Amino acid sequence: MLLNVFSQPLPDPSELDTWHVTLRCGHRAEWRQHFTSSLFTASTMVCTECGDIRGVLSSELIAEAPARAEAARTREIRRIARREVERLRAIEQLEAAQRRVDELDQQADAGGWADWQA
Repeated sequence: MLLNVFSQPLPDPSELDTWHVTLRCGHRAEWRQHFTSSLFTASTMVCTECGDIRGVLSSELIAEAPARAEAARTREIRRIARREVERLRAIEQLEAAQRRVDELDQQADAGGWADWQA
């Protein structure tokens, strides 16, 4: 188990956000975590100045990981592609419905529907 922890590759620095954290002792610390964690959720951490474990009063994202912007761009491209597929599908359905209406109009004209209606 311990070997598995140490054999994990270190995260790519371009995937890490940087946070400023204010601790209960009044000191501030810097923390880096993977961009997929959109919130800083630790309630305590070791103060780098005091050396004691202190409660976290507040956290502020100060530098977003470059990979976060790339992931957002990828999500947006996929969203646009899905919308385009939906748009094309809707056009196909509209055209099919229009063809059916035209067929029914032709059948009605051929069967004397206009005479019966009058």
